[in-house]
Amino acid sequence: MQAASQGLPPDGWSVPQGVATMNVCDPSGLLPTSDCPNIVSEVFLNGNEPAQADNLYRKFSVNKETGLLATVFTPPQLVEDKVYLVVPSDARKWAESAGLEIPPDSYDAIQAPQFNPSVNIRAPALFSEVSGNVKITGTAAGADFSYYRVQVGKGLNPHEWIQLGNDIITPVESGVLAAWDTKGLSGLYAVQLQVVRNDQKVDTAVIQVTIK
Repeated sequence: MQAASQGLPPDGWSVPQGVATMNVCDPSGLLPTSDCPNIVSEVFLNGNEPAQADNLYRKFSVNKETGLLATVFTPPQLVEDKVYLVVPSDARKWAESAGLEIPPDSYDAIQAPQFNPSVNIRAPALFSEVSGNVKITGTAAGADFSYYRVQVGKGLNPHEWIQLGNDIITPVESGVLAAWDTKGLSGLYAVQLQVVRNDQKVDTAVIQVTIK
């Protein structure tokens, strides 16, 4: 057949009914995301096309000097975003032997600011994973207290903060500071508590969480 067709122009083929061609992320075969570096075209029977976005390639923020996961306390100039192929834990050794770059599993060692007993977030815990309706608890009090607010922002160093509820003029001691509905959100978020004093001085506590 190769000898007989040599020199002939390529001839296409008619796609049968009930078949669709679409782009997917390789190797998962799921819908491409902005983090997917390898997109291929695959053929599917109608009704069998993937509907879920790729979950193997993920973007992580790391400290480019230490190679560890960056935190809200990592200096912004040291933070870089890198895309990794995330493999199951039981395949980690295989990935390493195959030369695949895997994401770090430890956070940057840069220390958080000293604990302030009058301004702090007790829950969620620092670096924890959250979902659904989240109660943010802690303390917002101290001398010359005027009011407090709780804000959330996407990423390690948010460009925009969204306030949860209104400014609260009643101090809180080891209680609920705010409620946060995380439905429809995902990824890294910073949670910030600001306590404003009568002289307009602002004391701040901040944590980092991941929404699943």
